Amino acid sequence: MLGNSTYEGKHYGVPLTMNIVGLFANMDLLKEAGYDEIPGTYEDFIKCCDDLKAKGITPFGCAGKETWCVTEYLESIIEKSIGAEELNNVFVNGATWNNQGIAKAVDTFQEMIKKEYFDPAGIGLTNDEVKANFMAGKYAFYMNGTWNCADFAGNDEFKDKVKVAEFPVIDSSKSKLGQLIGGPSDTLAVAASSPNAERAADYAMELGKLICHYGYLDGCGLPAWTPYGDTSSVNPLTQTVSEIVANADSMVLFGDTAMTADDAQVYLSYVDQVYGSAIDGAGFIEGLASDLR
Repeated sequence: MLGNSTYEGKHYGVPLTMNIVGLFANMDLLKEAGYDEIPGTYEDFIKCCDDLKAKGITPFGCAGKETWCVTEYLESIIEKSIGAEELNNVFVNGATWNNQGIAKAVDTFQEMIKKEYFDPAGIGLTNDEVKANFMAGKYAFYMNGTWNCADFAGNDEFKDKVKVAEFPVIDSSKSKLGQLIGGPSDTLAVAASSPNAERAADYAMELGKLICHYGYLDGCGLPAWTPYGDTSSVNPLTQTVSEIVANADSMVLFGDTAMTADDAQVYLSYVDQVYGSAIDGAGFIEGLASDLR
């Protein structure tokens, strides 16, 4: 939980809330294709997508108008192909983008697009439109942040249809279940030079704990702090995500959040080209290796 705000062994920030990327599924649509649960292996997951297509059901919707939504899919595929440590080294620690594992993962993503697993209209849609389509039964799966749990669980017509899981492992020699995209990204810090810095830091710790706690009770975020008191009111969807996080091995922060603002814009421009099939995996890694480092 402290990884995203620790630099050179020193901890600088108090986490306020956190989320991960979840694989949400409309179980009514999966049942039409013969599935009672979200497939747990990549092979079964791909077969499920093929079976959905055979029933005339589009597996995925993804908002091309908001490129961060595309990263929710692409980064999960990369992480489950090369492993969390290797991806984090690229995002944060200066490792080269010229990584053949990343190129292969990008090609895997584009193969899904070529097989028409994604709604082609999604490239021109916003996230709100794609999310609404998912809830209306237009897509079987929706990959996005777990902050969506509150909206899904609060919709009486949809709450009993939706389940959440993590994206399955693609290369088990490099990755495993429990390696997630996300983690605490909002933190509160106190300048050491400020008056009463020590007292302010104590206050920041308590404030962070409260924000996490009530955000969790509302289902809008996950508890970076250990929950306390009665949490029985937390919706079942968020509780499932909590169990996923409790069993997590590691978390890699969203790429455009982990990078500097300038690097993030370059990164997102290449992600946009990938979703539009303007470049392949080789073009993705070669371009980012040239333009970023």
